[in-house]
Amino acid sequence: MQAVKAAKKQPGAITVVGFDASPDELTAIANGEQAASVAQFPAKMGLQGIEAAVGAARGETVQDVIDTGTAIVTKDNLGQFR
Repeated sequence: MQAVKAAKKQPGAITVVGFDASPDELTAIANGEQAASVAQFPAKMGLQGIEAAVGAARGETVQDVIDTGTAIVTKDNLGQFR
């Protein structure tokens, strides 16, 4: 966003998509400065990571890759991520 502002571009002139849906990004999306952000789910990552670690410690087979998913945050669904 700083580079877009430094280039003196108007909000929306350059499509900006971020990653992690941080609070500042959510504000920028609400203000129309940023188009979207890819949200991850850290609580789900932690929970499934602990479950996998406990399973491995018990000798259970655990998946090589555990996909906890992502979601695209836009102005349309912003309220779900605040």
